[in-house]
Amino acid sequence: MKYLILISITCFYVLCGNAQSDVDALRYSQDFLSGTSRSMGYGNASVALGADLSNAYSNPAGIGLYRKNELQLSTAFNSITNNAEHQSNVFKQVKYNLNNHSYGLLLSSMKEAESSDWKGFNFALTVNRLNNFNRKMAFSGESNQSILDLYVNQLNENGGTAPSQVYSSNPFGAGLAWDAYLINPVDTVDTMQYKTVIEGMPINRSFALLERGRKSTLNLSLANNYKEKLFFGLTLGFPFVKYRSSSSLTESDNNGLVDGFSELSLQNQIATEGAGINAKFGVLYKAHKNLRFGASVHTPSMLSLRDVYSSQMSSSLENNGAYAINSPEGVFEYILYTPWKASLGMALFLGKHGFISMDYDVIDYSQSFFDFTTLSNDASYQMLELGINNEINEKYGSAKNYRVGSEFVLNEKCALRLGYAFYGSPFVESTEDIEIDRSRQFVSIGLGIKESNVFANLSYNHMITEDYYQVFSLEGSSVDGAHNSLANSSLSLGIGVKF
Repeated sequence: MKYLILISITCFYVLCGNAQSDVDALRYSQDFLSGTSRSMGYGNASVALGADLSNAYSNPAGIGLYRKNELQLSTAFNSITNNAEHQSNVFKQVKYNLNNHSYGLLLSSMKEAESSDWKGFNFALTVNRLNNFNRKMAFSGESNQSILDLYVNQLNENGGTAPSQVYSSNPFGAGLAWDAYLINPVDTVDTMQYKTVIEGMPINRSFALLERGRKSTLNLSLANNYKEKLFFGLTLGFPFVKYRSSSSLTESDNNGLVDGFSELSLQNQIATEGAGINAKFGVLYKAHKNLRFGASVHTPSMLSLRDVYSSQMSSSLENNGAYAINSPEGVFEYILYTPWKASLGMALFLGKHGFISMDYDVIDYSQSFFDFTTLSNDASYQMLELGINNEINEKYGSAKNYRVGSEFVLNEKCALRLGYAFYGSPFVESTEDIEIDRSRQFVSIGLGIKESNVFANLSYNHMITEDYYQVFSLEGSSVDGAHNSLANSSLSLGIGVKF
């Protein structure tokens, strides 16, 4: 149960208005490249292939194989399905999304006929989507535990909390419940200890979450070519993030068992935006006309992020009235450093009939860490920073990713592509009671058509994964969460021209 507890800690931060957590670090550290429509068709297994604009991210040395200028745009329609299993019931939610996931321009100055060993430079300006945060989730069921129990536990810690300090101690959680008359002193003598208006009675809980956003990167790439055998590349990457989360928690006394209480509702909104910088270095070697090897290293990204968050709570207390309380707007600026990443690739060409390509990545997610003090003069943030970074180090580990793709040339104008990718779980091994496969698997198929210097590519990509979501946790008590099965189906169309 170790990591169920850690996931619950994350949900605690969200419910209390503090948007920084170990899950935020993972969200902005994981990359699942949406390359060109062509590369998506063969699973983005492109580290050793070259001559595709997706190489600006995967291995910039591959940019060096171009001999013509190129302009391309790829767009995709996504269907994101979340099946949440909670108390033996399954709640299905579907969200649709349309986006331009890859576009770019390449300018080539390489000349094969030059007598010099160095054949010139290629420059590329590209934009790629690295992660899609769009998701809808909802589930409901009965429980003897309430979010109010969490707030009371917080207030009663360390000898209790004075009534005058309840709101200021947590204006995004316990303070809202206090002002909505959902929490009361135990008695008139001991006003430092609190109890809820529910006090362990059975209630119905409903939870809904809507997430939107993306992580993309602007790439400036430069590649060189030595004797048509060895290619070097460098990319300066400028990742940018936009994330929106809106959640709704409702607890109600549907059976009329709780005296004086009808319903409470808690709404939370979080908006995160930011940008950063990183670098990618790559090399590609033509060992034989039919065999290539590639390798690349991605430095950590330094992301400067800004969170804006707020909460609202309402209560209905039967004969004692109804109340609606708003939190202040919270704003927090901070820096996140993502991990290093190393990639190897091999591509085998089948003459003029196509190729088979394989990639391998390793990335240690425990090396992500927050910096809360550079953009703030508040030294108290150091302890929060230390606590969350320790969670990251304890909870996450090294993940290994594999991709394999192929292209089969049907004729001079048409090619068929197939791909498979496996992205390993970023979590260290645990002894959870619930079996959750947090790896991600992608299967893809694509079709390419070209006519002279104009080309079009169509690809279909399907991803599956799992996760577990707990709305909140209580020390010494298990709170039922939702076991989610997620799937993302993406249909991508890309067009381009060489000139």
